Amino acid sequence: MKPSKALLFVLLAPLACSLAVADSSLAKVHLTPKDEQAIRKTVENIRSAIVSENIEGLLRNISQSQGLACTDTQYTYSKARKFLQNRSSVFYKSLFDSKNFSKDCGAGYPSEYPAISEKEFYSTASQEISIEVFDRNWVKVTIRSPVKTHYERWMYLHREGDAWRAAGGSFVIGECTCGG
Repeated sequence: MKPSKALLFVLLAPLACSLAVADSSLAKVHLTPKDEQAIRKTVENIRSAIVSENIEGLLRNISQSQGLACTDTQYTYSKARKFLQNRSSVFYKSLFDSKNFSKDCGAGYPSEYPAISEKEFYSTASQEISIEVFDRNWVKVTIRSPVKTHYERWMYLHREGDAWRAAGGSFVIGECTCGG
């Protein structure tokens, strides 16, 4: 091997190895059956807590370490808890009070998908969910309703030990609309 080729090899070999390692880390993460079962159980617990207006049951399924978010604003678990104690908060209305949520926030929603509470949505939503894995600790769950005017919902779940908890932009909190 010529000295210039040897030097080129010495310089490029570490890069090639690091790219191979990076590529293997991007490999699709698969859920174990136990994880998938735990995710489905968390979604069902959240759905049940919302439909029955069980605030403590809902809070048990929200991440205390990650909190919630609306667009670029982070909310701690304790802030979310305070919002839920106030029936006038956007968070409370977005979860349980379609009439007032629509009255206060409806202008931010298209007429084909009016502002409704999560309670109204989950009362008609399909039991079927789809799970998109981001990495071993984060998934996005999509829930749909057969009602054409009910836009699908997303829930982001974070792994915390053996449990999965709602986190990030899972709910409308703090502002009338959340997203992009």
